[in-house]
Amino acid sequence: MKYRPEIDGLRAIAVLPVILFHAGLQGFNGGFVGVDVFFVISGFLITSILMRDIEKQRFSLLQFYERRARRILPALFFVVLCTLPFAWLWMLPHQLHNFSQGLIAVFLFISNILFGRKSDYFAPATEENPLLHTWSLAVEEQYYLLFPLFLVFAWRWGKQKLYYSLMFFALLSLGLSEWNWRNESIANFFLAPARAWELFAGSLAAFIADKHGVRANNWLSSLGLFLVISSIFAYDKNTPFPSIYAIPPVLGTALIMLFAKQGTLVARLLSWKPMIQIGLISYSAYLWHQPLFAFARIRSLNEPSHGLMLTLSVLSLVLAWMSVRWIETPFRVKRNGLFERQMIFTYSLLGSLCFIALGFMGYQNKGFKNRFDNQYIQFLANFEKTQRAENAQACTHLDDLDGCVLGSNMPKPTIVLFGDSHAGMLRGSLAKLAQELDLKVLFFASNCPPVMDVYANLSVERCDEFNAKTFQWIKSHPEIKTVILASRWTLSVEKKRYINGLGGAESGVDFWLDLIDEHGQKVTHTSESKRQKAVLKQYQATIESLLKADKQVIVVKPIPEMGWNIPNLLIKKKLFNQQEAPEVYVPFSSYEQRNQKVLNLFESMEMQAQQTDQKLKFVDPAQVLCNRSTQKCYGAKGTEIYYFDDDHLSQNASHKLNPLFKAILAP
Repeated sequence: MKYRPEIDGLRAIAVLPVILFHAGLQGFNGGFVGVDVFFVISGFLITSILMRDIEKQRFSLLQFYERRARRILPALFFVVLCTLPFAWLWMLPHQLHNFSQGLIAVFLFISNILFGRKSDYFAPATEENPLLHTWSLAVEEQYYLLFPLFLVFAWRWGKQKLYYSLMFFALLSLGLSEWNWRNESIANFFLAPARAWELFAGSLAAFIADKHGVRANNWLSSLGLFLVISSIFAYDKNTPFPSIYAIPPVLGTALIMLFAKQGTLVARLLSWKPMIQIGLISYSAYLWHQPLFAFARIRSLNEPSHGLMLTLSVLSLVLAWMSVRWIETPFRVKRNGLFERQMIFTYSLLGSLCFIALGFMGYQNKGFKNRFDNQYIQFLANFEKTQRAENAQACTHLDDLDGCVLGSNMPKPTIVLFGDSHAGMLRGSLAKLAQELDLKVLFFASNCPPVMDVYANLSVERCDEFNAKTFQWIKSHPEIKTVILASRWTLSVEKKRYINGLGGAESGVDFWLDLIDEHGQKVTHTSESKRQKAVLKQYQATIESLLKADKQVIVVKPIPEMGWNIPNLLIKKKLFNQQEAPEVYVPFSSYEQRNQKVLNLFESMEMQAQQTDQKLKFVDPAQVLCNRSTQKCYGAKGTEIYYFDDDHLSQNASHKLNPLFKAILAP
């Protein structure tokens, strides 16, 4: 296949946004589409090479896999090898345990399956996974394993039938991705069946180029470049992906492959020498960037600065150039009998087995807790006590309800606890209180705030139906006297994750609510202030509807958010700074400012309830977690850890709220 410099330039267009997106730099919120560009390029090039070899009757499956091994494995081995000492020194046991499991998956080329089961690509924890990016390599390797076999087998059908067969499979895969993002959004992002259509798009472009050649068309090639670049800047982590939203960058890449012939404006832009140089090192740059970013985040107490992440972005290119020169090139070029096929396969197998064995050891030993001294191990043991274990054991499910029972053995529950994970974190403590007061509590867990006639921006949550069903059940059962509503109220209004102003910044997908009208149709407010007011009004309407149903309503006011994962922050301080952290806090003013709209609503309703003798009560966690005289809201104080992440209370802290509940619930 004749060398096309514009393809290397296109690789640069793909890899740079991915790096800058993972660096967290503003303006590249859709940089993850660079991976989709790589998939189309891979599909195009591999199909072109296979078609040429099959037509000339020189196709060899062994030769194909040899080329893949030479291209993929040496740099991958080297980069992963370089991560091992940093993983050993800096990773907490649970992180090293997950890293070890990832090692096994990477060299079995199933890391996309592992991460599809365990990881949200946009969640904060995944930013500290040095191997997260290998999911795309796994998708490509699964394609490389199966596609050549299919092409050789189906070649007898003729090119036209083969072309339409690929088109059918591509449409099937696209349809699957469109269904999956609504139902299995995490698996949809990582798994090959939902990504195959992007590789098939490249294969289809290769068939078109084989029949008609690569043609010069300034309009179509410029449209292709526009589609790719506009996706990078228009999309963000809230965009359902992959789905029909992936069509623009995929189609744009295909148009460039087919119409950016030398002489076109796009070809001249992409053939600019710096672009070609970056494209030539793009694979190694992709391998290097994620470990650099992940270990920077692991080692830092706060979110790394943009300056540091930009420096590491440049460093990933420097390391990539070195890798290409001294690692990739010697293995890809056969000289003087070095690295012959048998040697390549032998080294590939032995190297993979060594990494798998290391991963198995780390996984079996649960991250080697004995790397640290006894004092640290004891601290870690205390940290683990703050996890959700007590919550998980505090709930007995009923057969006929999507809820579970807490508390005493009374015949029927009289209290309902309803809400999202901020209600879930109260399960263990309320179970204990209910047992003490001889009460039975029925717990309903939603993925969203317990509010009527709203939907979440993430359609996969589907909380509107669950909320409607639950509220209907509550209102229709007179034995339910009290309803406790708890939620992360403010996030659904403000939509943005919390930044505490002290270096702690919560990452993750933005989350918000909007209304469902009286016809059951979803409303989309174009004005953010109007959306916020509408959601707040719906909070009030939900509470008032329960009061009209003759229920006592207890609303848990917003929990102070921290911006840091508190246990991890404390452990890092101890591990890296060799210092105790007597207290971790955010300013009370930050809490008030963050929650101002919700607090104003609840305080207004509380005053009205006191004046009209309504059965509406409020529990204020800030009374326990914040000290107004010092103007601090504590995440940890002395030996007590109040959170098991950045916004969910530990069991220690949730039990501290029980006196507030007891004052309302006690007979």
